[in-house]
Amino acid sequence: ILPGWKAAVEQLGGIIHDYVPQFTYIVHMDGPTADRVRALPMVRWVGAYQPLFRLSTALDDVADQTARIGVRSFSGEPAAALAGQLQALGGQVLNSGRASGGGTIFDVELPANAVTAAAGLQAVAWVEPWAEPRLNNEITRSPIIFDQDSIGTGLGLHGADQIVVVGDTGLSTGNQATMHPDFQGHFYRGTWGGGTCSTWRDDHGHGTHVAGSVLG
Repeated sequence: ILPGWKAAVEQLGGIIHDYVPQFTYIVHMDGPTADRVRALPMVRWVGAYQPLFRLSTALDDVADQTARIGVRSFSGEPAAALAGQLQALGGQVLNSGRASGGGTIFDVELPANAVTAAAGLQAVAWVEPWAEPRLNNEITRSPIIFDQDSIGTGLGLHGADQIVVVGDTGLSTGNQATMHPDFQGHFYRGTWGGGTCSTWRDDHGHGTHVAGSVLG
């Protein structure tokens, strides 16, 4: 996907959101704009982002009358407005926070029969069963992997005043002003090297995960 192709969509009024493998983007646009985008020579298909596309298949296993779900919004969507819409469906917002790639993640209890309706809200990008966050990377400092204690004792390397370069899928929103607050104040600059993606925004998530592991 060339930068000029994306720029052509944006020039016609499309707002580009998430990347969907392979070679697809979710784009916010009205009907006339969709017709103009559909006519671009590099565009193969334009269709509605249906509510069912936004539902994790893991939700098939939810048998309770009340479902506890994670709801992620598109970047730029007002969090308070979406919270109100979820509550109007009978949901209770238990918690919320910024997603690493932009948008907001909500921890919601919702009647199971309203989950599909939640996925149909315009601001919603993805719905899945809620999973309590837990630490998985604390083992990396162990003697089995990095042996961090020996590195600190023997080499005097504890992370302070060190610069680490991460070459991966990108980082957070690709914008230093809007990136996840955990990275702010610990970031020098981002680049996309010699590729054609035109941004260091992380549409995959792996690069943000790795950079977060580096920061500890």
